[in-house]
Amino acid sequence: MTHSPPFWPPRAILLVGLATACSASPGTQPQIAALDACQTVLTTTSGGAITDDAGNTWTLTPAGEVDENGAAVPGGAGTAQLTLDASGTLWGQDVHSGGWYAWRNGTWNGPSGSPVGTHVCGDCTCQIVLTPASGGSIKDDAGNTWTLSPTGEVDENGAAVPGGAGTAQLTLDA
Repeated sequence: MTHSPPFWPPRAILLVGLATACSASPGTQPQIAALDACQTVLTTTSGGAITDDAGNTWTLTPAGEVDENGAAVPGGAGTAQLTLDASGTLWGQDVHSGGWYAWRNGTWNGPSGSPVGTHVCGDCTCQIVLTPASGGSIKDDAGNTWTLSPTGEVDENGAAVPGGAGTAQLTLDA
């Protein structure tokens, strides 16, 4: 369901139940397993979340800790970037070595080369989706900073947005 109150800028849209993956083709449905799919790449400053095929929500804290469904992942400290590739494999980049490690069967495997494809958010129609647990922010075209508090309150530039309470997810329409 999309809710866009008339007092909000047209690009600020609340979405409930949005998948965090996207496709490289504008106007198509999100595709997690598509070849050359657009990837969301989280950093320690990006905020946002990635949802895998099993419905688990992955985040990267400002301290570089990988969390799954709000709980720290063993061996996930010291992560610079986090992404989900087109096959559905979660990858974390070690902050010190720069190597990439795949999360498989409860352990990090690697190092390996970069799993980041040619279509990274910002290059296509990807969307960062904030949840009450994800932290982070989204900047709109006018330079306003949007956040979603742990209690589900939408803030614009640090001020509560009228009608923004009880929000489950927040994203910026492409």
